[in-house]
Amino acid sequence: MHTVDSFAKTSVADPDRFDPRVANRNTVGRDVATVSGFIKARSLWCLLVVLVMAMTTYRAPAQVVPVLRLPIRTSAFATFTDAKPHFGYYNDYAVWGGTAGGIMQLPRFGGVEARASVVRFGGLSHQESVLVGPRVAVHMFHVTPYASLLFGEGRSWWWSSPPIRDEIPHLDRARGFQSSIVAGLDVHLHNRISFRVGELSFSRLYIPGRNMTPLSASSGIVFRIN
Repeated sequence: MHTVDSFAKTSVADPDRFDPRVANRNTVGRDVATVSGFIKARSLWCLLVVLVMAMTTYRAPAQVVPVLRLPIRTSAFATFTDAKPHFGYYNDYAVWGGTAGGIMQLPRFGGVEARASVVRFGGLSHQESVLVGPRVAVHMFHVTPYASLLFGEGRSWWWSSPPIRDEIPHLDRARGFQSSIVAGLDVHLHNRISFRVGELSFSRLYIPGRNMTPLSASSGIVFRIN
């Protein structure tokens, strides 16, 4: 009968002989290395995921949340308006009146504007319009330049023939589709009030048999509601 020492001596003397204890130790060693490598790889992936989530969470308050929290600004305005009813016609007089409307400004640059204008004083060839459309405004310190592209309906009165001294000219009138390009500048004065330094508007009024091109200038007050 072999003892443990004799078996060990025999194993050392005969390296080709199978030793189950040595094989067991090798297998366990490989398993431990495999498990350790798996744990390390998984730990690296978990660390990477945590870092990505941390970066996303850190960037969200700085970029997404403030944009969502920015309020929609609502304002109303009223201006004095002086207009040339037909820019390409030389026998009509400039007329004056007023324009009033509202603005809904989105958190970024865009917004929506609606306005109504009545200019019928100072001359017989006068005009009225109701328009709505998109607007773009850029806030820089206390100054806000803006531009709008408006569409709606306009109504105009015009002379059927050039005026003659001591005779009352005959007026024609009609309504049609109107488009306007508007650009202006607002200056913030105090709290909710801004002064509309100036605004220019060029329009095209499509009337059957007669297309008109009103040109107007305005100035007035803008009041921020919220």
